[in-house]
Amino acid sequence: MKNDESTRRQRPPTTSPQPGDNPEQSRRAGPNRNGDHHGPMGPGTAPPPWRTTRVTKTMWPPNAGTVQFAALHGHELVCVRYRQDSHGLYRYTTLELVVDAAPLTSTKARTQRLQVAIAYQEVELRAQARKLGAKWLPDQRTWELSGRAVQELNLACRINRPRRK
Repeated sequence: MKNDESTRRQRPPTTSPQPGDNPEQSRRAGPNRNGDHHGPMGPGTAPPPWRTTRVTKTMWPPNAGTVQFAALHGHELVCVRYRQDSHGLYRYTTLELVVDAAPLTSTKARTQRLQVAIAYQEVELRAQARKLGAKWLPDQRTWELSGRAVQELNLACRINRPRRK
């Protein structure tokens, strides 16, 4: 069997640096060593191929298809998306990662009222919540606190979603 150019499998262009590439050069706009335009878009360059794709599947950890990426990125992994180019020739796997998390300091975020679960046995935590203006809502069996109090007591993981009527 001949091994000519027409029988070789075509691979999609990649933006990751190849061995021997200078990482600083790979971040600049313009053609890479193959003459393809990748990276930050400069004037008159074609968009990278993954910009003209459609999402065919989205998966969230710990579902099958995300395990290997979850092992690499841990809790920073939000989801894995499979994309297909407009011609149906290439599939791209993209990851959504959390790269920064910081509490909001806006007035709305700090003054909004949130319902938080605090167990009856957590006497000390309930006392701290009361000091910060928490109110017990007996019909919903939850505590209502300001966003500022939730941030100070680090209770974001205990926020209850409002029940739909």
